[in-house]
Amino acid sequence: MEPIHIGNTRQLFVDAHLIDSLSDARLVLHPPTRGDPIIEIDKPWEVGGVAYAVLLRDDGLCRAWYRCTPEPDTNSTAKSLTAYVESDDGISWRKPSLGLVEFQGSTDNNLVCDDPDLVNFAPFKDEDAPPVERYKAIGRRGKIFTAVSPDGLHWTKHPEPVQTEGPFDSHNIAFRDPWTGNYLMYARGIRKDGMPGHGVEVDFKEGVRWIRRAESDDFLNWSPLELIATDDNAKVAALAGWRREIFGDDALRLKQGKVALAATGTQVLLVPINGAGNVDPLTAEELANNGNKSRHSGRRRKR
Repeated sequence: MEPIHIGNTRQLFVDAHLIDSLSDARLVLHPPTRGDPIIEIDKPWEVGGVAYAVLLRDDGLCRAWYRCTPEPDTNSTAKSLTAYVESDDGISWRKPSLGLVEFQGSTDNNLVCDDPDLVNFAPFKDEDAPPVERYKAIGRRGKIFTAVSPDGLHWTKHPEPVQTEGPFDSHNIAFRDPWTGNYLMYARGIRKDGMPGHGVEVDFKEGVRWIRRAESDDFLNWSPLELIATDDNAKVAALAGWRREIFGDDALRLKQGKVALAATGTQVLLVPINGAGNVDPLTAEELANNGNKSRHSGRRRKR
């Protein structure tokens, strides 16, 4: 069997796709160990609860942003705020007094945002962005808005929403895809032909809660949200993502690990894992015409 070239990219060993053989070893999914709470509800702006936290390690510092509600016994997004905590070791956390957002006449708090359009705030660090936009985030209230920051604390919201086709309940996230360099967004949505499961007996807004995906090259102009697929028979537009759109019947072979991708100049090759030979390559022009995804053609790494 020909080796699969993965370069220096990290791999998630969820199956035997990347393993030729095992001897006196086995794949084990290690369960997480529950630790102590990192956010105690001990401030007046948190008495209604905390939720939807985003945590990242940033130059040796652990940082987290979370939603908090100042009114008890309510889940109203109209009253929700975004607060910030940090830690040197990920175990002991502090709520710094930032002096940024006024609450009950004082700025002596750890709040970073009180904009009602940025509920369930989801920040990330964009290493390739200019310093003034090094941190980016999305938030929602009926529509999805974007925001940028030089330090993760001082945020500027783009005035116009980037996605308007709701509902966007729960936590929506975005990040820069290291493979393509583009931004990806995963947002809540509704699948009209979905079947309730896992104990759910009623519809949600005439369907079932689902996940949708969108893409952008500048964080401001986004593709329409498309339902993601969870099986090969799902009747959704984004079945298997761009793979099904570009490679058609070969998409299933990609998903099953029977072929791999290799990029050579403006060509993308489908390479059978068994080394039997190369499938005819697709050029960047063919990719663009077939799936309108030419940005993948010259940037896909060998896998």
